Amino acid sequence: AVAKFFEDANARGLRPPTIQKLRNLLDKRLIPWCDQRGYRQLKQLDVDALRQFRATWPDAPISS
Repeated sequence: AVAKFFEDANARGLRPPTIQKLRNLLDKRLIPWCDQRGYRQLKQLDVDALRQFRATWPDAPISS
């Protein structure tokens, strides 16, 4: 799903800095977080799971 998301982002002409920010979020944060918790399918990521994921972000509140 992440690979298809980036294919679409490129097809939409998103600028490289935007794609890099998205890669940081998805490839470097979300995928490892999901792996640690055993999430393998998108349908497992409900609102509660995504709130737990967001709570792990070290960013300032304005970024998260």
